[in-house]
Amino acid sequence: MRTSGENPTANVAILCPYIFFAEAFKGILEQYPDAELVPDFTSPPAGKQYPEEEKNRFRTWLTENRLPWRDIEKSSLSPKEFFAKYGTVVAPYYGGWVAHSALKKHRKVRVFYGAAKDVWAFSLWNAYFDTICTPGPYFTKILSELYGEYGIRAVSTGEPKLDKLTTVRSQDAKESLSLSSDKPVVLVASTWGKLSSLEKIAGPLISMSSAYQVVVKVHHMTSVYESEGLGVFAGTPVRIIDQTTPIAVALQAADVVVSDGSGAIFDTLLADKPIVLIDTIGTSDESFYLETAFYGVKESKLAGVPTRATSLEQIIKKPDLAPGPVVEIFSPSFKPKDIEIAIEKALTNSSRYHQTRQAFLGKHFTNLDGMAAVRVAEEIQRLAHSVTDKEFSEKRSLLITLVDDFQKRISEGIRSTYEVKENEAFEYLKRMQYIQRLPYFKRLQTILNEFFS
Repeated sequence: MRTSGENPTANVAILCPYIFFAEAFKGILEQYPDAELVPDFTSPPAGKQYPEEEKNRFRTWLTENRLPWRDIEKSSLSPKEFFAKYGTVVAPYYGGWVAHSALKKHRKVRVFYGAAKDVWAFSLWNAYFDTICTPGPYFTKILSELYGEYGIRAVSTGEPKLDKLTTVRSQDAKESLSLSSDKPVVLVASTWGKLSSLEKIAGPLISMSSAYQVVVKVHHMTSVYESEGLGVFAGTPVRIIDQTTPIAVALQAADVVVSDGSGAIFDTLLADKPIVLIDTIGTSDESFYLETAFYGVKESKLAGVPTRATSLEQIIKKPDLAPGPVVEIFSPSFKPKDIEIAIEKALTNSSRYHQTRQAFLGKHFTNLDGMAAVRVAEEIQRLAHSVTDKEFSEKRSLLITLVDDFQKRISEGIRSTYEVKENEAFEYLKRMQYIQRLPYFKRLQTILNEFFS
């Protein structure tokens, strides 16, 4: 890998909105030498600004890790000039620079960074990508069924961020995090926003820190935009690690993991670690779980990426599928002591849950072999040298027009409800809201059928 600074031979830009993504995609750089990272500070959640101190921290981290990178914010070039050297861009999702008009003709690769929240994973904005590198067959099958006829290639590569699970030893991981072997390590890997359980389980985590080494791996969005909520752990034995710690290292240091609606659930299964599942929503069908704005607001708090009761991270909490104890913190009967009881149960019954973990993985995920970054690099290379199919290109153009139109009308319709109730826009919004209430995959097919007919 090249030393820090611009890579003069780079023809691929890997767009990274936060340090977490640069760490997660670092392995791709090792396999594809003609690539470099580009920090993307342009898509913070609604109502938020990307903190300047976090931008500088990101730049410092890139330099200290001696990674090839280039900074558009500090460049005197226009976006079109800056991105002219790249033929292909890699991104974790559609937003920020990858959505800019300067990249309209660039080839685009989406690389998954987590497997939770189907509404996000299979969103209509996948139409903007040429290739989608997925965690496994469950995702590949659905994406292919939805978008394959438009020439979009979905392929099961696995996630590069987890490659280190095959090489990092548990004892080495504990030592790197200054953890001892005297007490079991409880790793808490929560999602962010309104779907996070962290605020509600903070008390029990602090209480059990005499019997366990409790480590909270903070979600990157919590770290950047909601860090004030971590103040509850100040002065306690609970250890906080942030987005600069690779998830693979954190998992290998853990004896048991606690997670809620986060993709860390599936990372834990791939690491074959005992897990406690926190259910924050149950079978709720509240509006912010539907496919509205990506970053909604609920009770003055960012809602986070929307999800639904039938999303994979919720399905896995059903009794016949759960790979560990499930704690329903949304239930009136929830008691703080339930967390520690569930942890003890997960550790005691680890071998029994092992089979359940493996059965779930076999149906949904690519086997962990440490080669995900290699497969992603191969897909980037294949796309860079592929010939565009005219028929697919025309279909893609229609699909992208559809997605643009749908998102625009939804936004305009939502705004109009605050102004006029009985007009054409409101009637259209009602139709869109009906579509949004359909089961997720039926909803996507209904949109395609309605707008193409």
